[in-house]
Amino acid sequence: MATQNGRTGFGATFQNRDGSVGPRAMSRNNFRYCKDFFLGAETQAFGGGAASGTAGDKNVLRTGNPWAAEHEYGIIGTQTIVSPVTTLTPTGYGGLDVTLDETLADGVEIAFGSSLGAIARGKLAFKIGTDRPFFARLRVYLADVSGGIVYFGFRKVEAFQATSLVTYTDYATLGLNADLGDIVSATQVNTGGQVTTDTTLNWVDATSRDLKVLVGGGPGVASGVVQYFIDGDRQLAPPTFTFDAGDVVIPFFRHQHTTDVDNDVILVGSISDNYCFEGGYQKQFGSFDGV
Repeated sequence: MATQNGRTGFGATFQNRDGSVGPRAMSRNNFRYCKDFFLGAETQAFGGGAASGTAGDKNVLRTGNPWAAEHEYGIIGTQTIVSPVTTLTPTGYGGLDVTLDETLADGVEIAFGSSLGAIARGKLAFKIGTDRPFFARLRVYLADVSGGIVYFGFRKVEAFQATSLVTYTDYATLGLNADLGDIVSATQVNTGGQVTTDTTLNWVDATSRDLKVLVGGGPGVASGVVQYFIDGDRQLAPPTFTFDAGDVVIPFFRHQHTTDVDNDVILVGSISDNYCFEGGYQKQFGSFDGV
């Protein structure tokens, strides 16, 4: 039974709080959408049993969202804390603590909307040149911006890479790639080398930022052109980046501790303030309103 804004329905989907009324029938467009406030944290290994924490392991994460989306998370390094947990930020917001072990080079990557290891068939896997323009957004709280490398955006569907982001062939992300608090875009196409561009914005300790990535290029099918937004403002500094036609891409979040480890990496969820992970087709080109 799913509940949203006081309305309950079994197997139903719900409009955004700012949208219209009640549950509505499932459609393909609704299927290609997820909004997650991180209300729970249930984990397991693929095939059942307890989640595992050896480098390269992949596990299943269920967070209690009303769209019943599952996420896949991969282990970076060797973890003794193997599962994210629900928590509160110091500022009082709920969320999902994905810090795991506070150890140099350890971390985690979450592939949103995956399907038990078959991420190419997940509800948030989009094909460039076939699917409509799509988007993803996520609010992230960091206690110590000098304590880790953080990325959020889209990457091509391929085997989970536990070593480094740059071992993926294609990706477009926003985040932190050094210990300076500078928010950058980090991209790579066809293993051509990572390109990082400073957005000129900074992330400071004990704050959260809203990261949004759009893939579109205009009405109709998604051309692969990427746009970046931070706290709702479009970023004009990053260079033009375009995924190749035919690429299947997924939204993902990745963090890895550096020497000055971060003791709080939290994916923020607040229904009242609409802080969440959200991804799917754009309602209209340039929109974050979902389906």
